[in-house]
Amino acid sequence: MSFHETKIFREKVEGFLANAGELFSKENNDLAAFNIEQYFQLIIKNIIY
Repeated sequence: MSFHETKIFREKVEGFLANAGELFSKENNDLAAFNIEQYFQLIIKNIIY
């Protein structure tokens, strides 16, 4: 991935983290945890590839 593609990808992935925060504040903890898991998986995949 180029630097530009990585930047765009990370901006989109940040949506999972933001969504997790909103879900957590609404006490929807299981979906918040799922979004956090997706966030970390995608960040790790981005680092590896």
